Order: sequence, then structure tokens, then C-alpha cells
Amino acid sequence: ESVPWEQRKADSLRVLTEYFDSDLLQLPTSSADDVNLNTPSRSNQTDSIPCDSTSPLQKWPVETPPAPVDSVSVTKPSLKELKENAVTVCLLLELFGTASQIYHSCPTGAHASDVCEDLLRIGLVACISRAGHPGLIGQTARHCLRYVSLHCGFTSVAELITRNADFLISNITLDLHRVLLLGADREPLTMPADLLHSLRLSCQTLGTVFEHATIDVVPLLRPLVRQVLTCLDLTYEHHADLFLPALKRLLTACRQWNETRQRHTLPAADYPTFSDQDVYGLVLRNVQVLVENTRGIHHLSSLSDPEPEDHTQKSPPTDEAAQTDQDALDHSSRIYPDHLHIVEEIMLRCIHLLADTDPKLRLLSMDVLIEGYVTLTNERELLLPLVHKAWSALMARFRDQHAVVVEKAFQLLTVLTRVAGDFLRARASSEIMPPLLNFLIRGAGVSAGASRSYRHLTSYRVQKQLLEQMGPLCRQLNLSSETLRSVIHVLIIYLEDEQPHGLQQASEYSLQVLWQLDFGLVWTLLFMQVPKEYQDEAFGASVPNKFCYPLQIRQPSSTDRRRINIARLRSILSRLYKIVPVTNPVI
Repeated sequence: ESVPWEQRKADSLRVLTEYFDSDLLQLPTSSADDVNLNTPSRSNQTDSIPCDSTSPLQKWPVETPPAPVDSVSVTKPSLKELKENAVTVCLLLELFGTASQIYHSCPTGAHASDVCEDLLRIGLVACISRAGHPGLIGQTARHCLRYVSLHCGFTSVAELITRNADFLISNITLDLHRVLLLGADREPLTMPADLLHSLRLSCQTLGTVFEHATIDVVPLLRPLVRQVLTCLDLTYEHHADLFLPALKRLLTACRQWNETRQRHTLPAADYPTFSDQDVYGLVLRNVQVLVENTRGIHHLSSLSDPEPEDHTQKSPPTDEAAQTDQDALDHSSRIYPDHLHIVEEIMLRCIHLLADTDPKLRLLSMDVLIEGYVTLTNERELLLPLVHKAWSALMARFRDQHAVVVEKAFQLLTVLTRVAGDFLRARASSEIMPPLLNFLIRGAGVSAGASRSYRHLTSYRVQKQLLEQMGPLCRQLNLSSETLRSVIHVLIIYLEDEQPHGLQQASEYSLQVLWQLDFGLVWTLLFMQVPKEYQDEAFGASVPNKFCYPLQIRQPSSTDRRRINIARLRSILSRLYKIVPVTNPVI
């Protein structure tokens, strides 16, 4: 305490600068880090999402300095060295948090947030860029951000980032500008490994900024987003996976901002205020209705009936059409908030990535689109054109050879049924259901008789999710009985004894949903799967022939009939009926 505060501050900043200006923060902490200038570039998330062996992520040439002839080949760091490097980075981040304690006891009359600029300029970018790192480093960085915001006079991490958003965005812009300059000067484009490392950290910084920033930073975001999208255009063949997670985080933030804005505008819509003129018009309409009803009781002509000679001058019919056109013009010229325009720009770029050759980019782009469509749920003028643009590429994803891509496409389709049900309803029978049912039919041949280890495969997970969601999807789309018939046939395939138990349960769940839509059709198709000699055992008393004749129930051949245990089928029916009916079910 005997040392003056200014001296303690200067000493802390000097120590902090000495360590943060060194290369310690650039040490590799995982096998996916590309900090070594003599090793080729690679995305840090390549192994987290399945992709084929021909993924173009490895094909962009990375500029490396020429190695001397007598130089020894650089070996990858060992696991022990990686752990030591991770601990070193964590200690440096904790040093930044500890140095912020000096501002907790700043001189009287000075607020900590006004005098901590030097500290934040040294370590804030490094700490925020590591906050999106998985594992111990990210956890330490997030803890340090809370620590710094507390000591520097900010109420939360969100306020810390929002108040310093201009500084953070300026640093990100510099790295993006280096990529733009590189793309303008070089053909073909090659990226130095150090620039790639800086770009990765900038994208991680973007993700953290978007996670915590408030809507106050939107004016700074539009030019930044345009620059990010321009860099994405230059690098999408090889490094688009760096940008897409940050863009998804931005759309999540835009959705939260939009929900907050709508909540603030709802009270005014829920409790409308009426002027004197509105009240007068309401009373006048009520009086006119009362007079009309009274004249009707006494069999008098209505005031609205035409007189023999109508001298009232009527407005020309073109006035109504002109008013309609004016309303449409006003509706189309509506000004949307900036964050919704940002969502639209990002989604347009991601729609083009739906057909990319790399399955990882297809997955990431669909993640971004899911967030975008949910954000634009109540903005039909922006939503529907984006649905139209993505439709063809989305339908092609259901024929993708990677099961995980089909799974993600189905998740996107489920979102579209909620936000644009009318658009999908007209296309359900002809475009949506055929590729989904074909995928399930092909998968049924693989899963039938599979061993217990099949439950741990991606194919099993995708099949189970599609079977569980098939019933709710049909209910949302309000499909016709003809389309439901094809769906029920596929679900019955997965009721076979040879199918895994989890797939049987998922299929039964969708049948219970479809039972509420058309129980007669479900009962009839189950009835057709049972041999005639076992129908009494499965369905109770035999159905009279004159009852069955109008239904044209065809007994399938033994090859078409599904191998479903009669006792299990009776159990399924008991859950459908709640109790097994004594009399014949009514179709």
C-alpha cells in the first residue's frame, strides 16, 4: 500500500505487456492448431464433423517460408508439450485477470471503466478470442472476462464487450482486410500460415462478441458483416468453416434481439388506445346495426337496399383497386431493422453453400439457415423468398450419401414446417415425402437383423430421428390420406421383429400420432399385415364380410406381409386403443 497507485498500475502494465507481446500465446495447444509456420493449414474443427476423405479443406496451398537445405524436419509436438502449452496459455490469461485487480482500488474520483483502457488494449482481444476455445483454455478465458468486468467497473461481460465493441471490431477488421488485400494481389490465392492463425482467432473473437454484445452494436456490425461475407467469398472453397460458426452465433444474437424488440412492442398492440373519432365511429356502427335489426324484425326494407332512383354519387370502382395497390406499395416499402437485413444477407450466402462438395460446409450452412428462418418467423416478406431460394438445394440434400447431412436437412425441413407451413403443404406429397420415404426404405434393409453395435452408428441415429418426427411432420403438413398411406407402409416396415428395438419404438410413436389423424387407415393397413388365420387373435372378433367388402381389403401375399409378432402387434393395438376393443373397430 505504500507504493502509489500510478506506480503499481505502471508496473502491472509493463509485466503484462512483456508477456503478451511474446509468442507464448501462439503456442500450439492441440494437434489441430496451425501455429507452426512449416505445417500446412487445417481447420480446428475438421475432426468434429464427419466428412469424406476428399474434403477440400486440405487443398488450399499454404505459403510457407523456404526451408534451408540442412534444416531438420519439424516434428509435431508431443501430448505432454501440448498440455504444458495449454497450461501456459491459461496462466497468461489468469495474469490478465489478476492485473485487473489494480483498478478495483483506483483513486477517489475516478471510475475504473474510465481508466482501464490501457489494460484492455493489451489483453482484451487475446482473452475474448480464447473464450470460444473448447476445454480448459476457453473455460479460463470466460472466467477471466467475468473477473475483468467486475474489477473494471462493468456490470457484466455483455457491458464490457458492448462498451469496447469499436476497439474489438477494429482489430477484427484489420485481419479481414489483410485477407482482402491478399486476395486482390495474388492469383491463385495462397494464405500464409500466420495469417490463417490470426484469421481463426478473429473468427473466435467474432463468436464471443456476437454472443455477449447487445443490440447497441448493430450500427457497427453491418460494415463488418459485409467484410466477413467478402472474405467468405474469397475463402469458401477451403476455409469457410472458420466463418460459419461465428455467423451462426450472430444470427442467434439477432433472433434474441428481435424477440426482445417484439416483446417491447406487444403491450402497445395489446392495449390499443382510441381517439374520440374512433369512439364516435364505433357508436355509429352499433346504432346502424341496431336499426337494421329492428327494420328486419318489422319486415321493412333495409337501409342498404337500393332505391328505385339512386341519386347518391358512388366512387368509381378504380378507387378500391388504387387503394389496394397503395396498401401493397406501403407493405413492400416497409423499412426493416438493420439486424434483420444482416440476417437476410448472411442467409443468401449460406444458401449457395448448401450444394457445396464438402459435407461439413453443407452441415454448417444448414445450421446457420435454421437460426435465420427462426429469426424471420414473423417477417413473411423476407422469409418466403429465402425459402424459395433454398428449396431446390434442400430437396437435393435428402438424396445425399452422408446420413448426417440427411439428418440436418430434416431438421431444417422441420423448422420450415413451423415457419412456412403453407408453402410446404403444397409440395409435401410430390417433393418432400418421396425422398424421405426412400431414405427410410433403403435404411430398413440395412438395419434389419443388425447387431447391437448398429445402435452406435450415425445411420441408426438418423433413422430413429426421422421415424420419430415423421408423425408430427405429417400432422403439421396436414397430409392427405393417399400420402399418409405411403408413410404408414414405411412405418410398418420398421415394426418388424428383425428391426432394432429403438427403431420399433420410434415407428410406433409416429403411428400413434397418425392414429389421431386417420385411425381407420392405420387400423386397415395393420389389419392387412396379419394372416387371415391370426386375425381373430390380433383384432378380436372377425370382421363381417359385408363390412370388409366395401373396404376392398386385399390379403397380401406372404412375401409382402411383414414379419410382426402377433403378441407384439396386439400390444401395439392396445396402446392405440388404450384398451383392446371387444367389438370390431369402426373405420
